[in-house]
Amino acid sequence: MKKFLTILVVLALTVISSLAFAEINMSGSMDIRNLSLNNTTLDGKAANRTTQERLRLNIDAKSENVKGRITIENDWEVWGQEISSVPGAPANSFEARQGQTIVNDKNGAKADSQTFGFREAWMEFALPGVPVSVKVGHQLLQIGNGWFLRSMKYGSDAWLVTNTMGDNTFAVMNLKLKENIAASTDDTDAYALIDVYKLNDTNTFGADLTYMNDPKGKGTLGEVVAKTIYMNPGTKTTFMNIGLNYNGKIGPVNLKAEVDLQNGTATGASSTGKDLTFAGNQIVLQANMKPMDALTVNATIANGSGDGNSTDSNVDNYVTFLDADPHYTLVYEYFLKGASKAKDTGFSNTQAIGVGANYVISPSLSMNLDIWMLSAVEKVALGDSTGGTTKSAELGTEVDVKINWKLYDTLTWNWTIGKFMPGAAYNTASTTSAAGKSVDDVDAIQGVLSYKF
Repeated sequence: MKKFLTILVVLALTVISSLAFAEINMSGSMDIRNLSLNNTTLDGKAANRTTQERLRLNIDAKSENVKGRITIENDWEVWGQEISSVPGAPANSFEARQGQTIVNDKNGAKADSQTFGFREAWMEFALPGVPVSVKVGHQLLQIGNGWFLRSMKYGSDAWLVTNTMGDNTFAVMNLKLKENIAASTDDTDAYALIDVYKLNDTNTFGADLTYMNDPKGKGTLGEVVAKTIYMNPGTKTTFMNIGLNYNGKIGPVNLKAEVDLQNGTATGASSTGKDLTFAGNQIVLQANMKPMDALTVNATIANGSGDGNSTDSNVDNYVTFLDADPHYTLVYEYFLKGASKAKDTGFSNTQAIGVGANYVISPSLSMNLDIWMLSAVEKVALGDSTGGTTKSAELGTEVDVKINWKLYDTLTWNWTIGKFMPGAAYNTASTTSAAGKSVDDVDAIQGVLSYKF
């Protein structure tokens, strides 16, 4: 906290000295999170309860045709525990992740706690005389509908050049995933071509092509792929994702759709020293409608490919690059290792069918219920480390309840309650059954008191 206050003082002095040159606006938020978890380790241990605090300060500047933003964040600091004293926490952990924040820690721990630094630091300007804008710096990003690459929690370092002509917007993006060794040619980079066409006021189509290169297998790409398919790390990896997406409205139904195909090569990464070839794919369909003013119903159908044969040279897992935030379930994908055997991997090796409804009780209170039926595309065994379980496609069922309470215009208190009922894929070892024994339900309760100013 002392470090945060020091930064605020420095920023305040900077702002005062800059008032003559630009229009400056400051905003921010203070969030208090109460978190209660039960059986997230699948071993029946008692619940873990913590209180955490997150501070964000935004400084927005604008002058002529140039604007910029700096966001300082102290992210989910655990009460009663200083950042510098957390056992095993890496030094300068936020700064160390700025180029690779869309990845989990190597030990599987969540990358959304005990971090401090810049969440955003970018400038944006229009090139004189041409319909082209440039946004450069540390910024929040996603490609398509965000089911392949999403960096909306901590942001990523990138150049984004955009051209809009009529109803068509075309963008080129260079995303620095990781610098690795500054003096060596071993950077991990991503390059994307993005096009969005506005058919009318309610329908848009998009296409994107993303190429990633990790020449030494030391960076984010190699780490993410290794988590998902258990390749040998430290090998040259090239990777490509081709995506199509749609956002629109057909009659009373709002629709979102995304289709992604992948290919690429990890040189000599198989257990026999052969090259691995990527061939993942996914499809995500989302819909919602309002049968009445106070009620919204929604549905999701999603399927991400899995690898049914880990001994051949084809990698069929759909590989994702997602941030450390809940993407569709509170428990299964956010607090547990999913069917990809890693956290925060979206629909990788997962078939998900979700139905839900949101009801507005009053202008200040609403409730949401979602039910998710989850199965693995390719059978997996996700039980304890002792092994002994039989692979299964039965991941389980999750029920999430959200309560959104607006106390004042600037103060909200939102709660999410999740219950995950594990299927046979999470069975632990048993001396009496080759299929193992079932584990207890996993519960999570998250309450966030948020003040925005």
